[in-house]
Amino acid sequence: MIYIDLFNNPPSDAWIAKAKKHTDKLLALTTQEERKEYIDKHSAVWGEAKVHLEKLSHGKCWYSETRDTFSYYQVEHFRPKAKALDENNNDQGGYYWLAFDWKNYRICGGVGNSKKSSKFAVKKNKANTPTDDLDDEVIYFLDPIDHDDILQLTFDEEGKIRPIEPNEAQWNFQRAKYTIQYFHLDYEKLETERKRTWKDCRDLIEEIKGLSKQQDTSPSATRKATIKSKMEDIRKKLSPCTPLSAVYRTCLQCSGYDWAVKLSAHHSNFCDCQYYKNDSL
Repeated sequence: MIYIDLFNNPPSDAWIAKAKKHTDKLLALTTQEERKEYIDKHSAVWGEAKVHLEKLSHGKCWYSETRDTFSYYQVEHFRPKAKALDENNNDQGGYYWLAFDWKNYRICGGVGNSKKSSKFAVKKNKANTPTDDLDDEVIYFLDPIDHDDILQLTFDEEGKIRPIEPNEAQWNFQRAKYTIQYFHLDYEKLETERKRTWKDCRDLIEEIKGLSKQQDTSPSATRKATIKSKMEDIRKKLSPCTPLSAVYRTCLQCSGYDWAVKLSAHHSNFCDCQYYKNDSL
C-alpha cells in the first residue's frame, strides 16, 4: 500500500461540477430502488475520473503497488455505494451519497476490488446519512490516503505481507489483518512478485557490501564509482513510480546495515517511467 495525496489533487473543476449535479439529483430521490437505478445508470461518471486517479500513483494500484500483477484497474468506492457489510457480513447500510464524490474513490486492481466488494466494517459511529460525520467513523480498512495507515503493513523475504503490530489483540493488528484479507493482499502472484523484488534489493545490498569491504582495504576510484552507481540504482527503486517500492524500502530496513537503513529513508523524486503526464482530468 502506498500513500496517495488525494485531497490536494482533485479532478478538474468541470468534472467536479458535473459530479455535484449528479449528487444533487441523487439526494432528491426518496427510495433505495430509485437511488440504485440512478447510480447504476450513471456509472460512467466515476469512470471518467479513472485516468486522473491513476496518475496520482504513477499508474500503480494504490493497494498492491503493482501495475499488472493485480490485474486491470477499477475505480473503487472506498465506502460502498449500495450496502456496507460488517465483520459478520451483515449489511449496515451503504453510502449512496458518496457515489459521485471523488474523495471516496481509490484505484485498485480487479483482484482486490472483487474480493473487497461491499465489505466495509465500522467499529464505532457508523455514518448512515449524508449529514453524518464520516471523520468520526472508526473503520477497519486501512486507507491509502492516510499517512499513518500505510505504516501498518510490512513484508518479509518470502513476499508475505503482515501487520507490523505483532499483538493480535491490538486494534492496528486487527485493521491490518482485515485489510490484507479483504483486499486480497496475500494473493499468490502478488507474493511471488514481492519475493522477486526483495531478492533484487538484497542482491544489490550484498554487492555494495562486498565492494565496500574491498574499498576499505584497497581504495579505488573505479570501485568507488561502481558503488556510487549501485547506490543510485537503489535510490531509483525507492522512486514513487517504481512498482513495489515499499518492498525495497522494507528490505533495506531489515538488512542490518546502517547505511542501508539510512538509504531507506531517502525519498526519491526520480521517475523515468513516463506512465502518465501530470496534466489534469
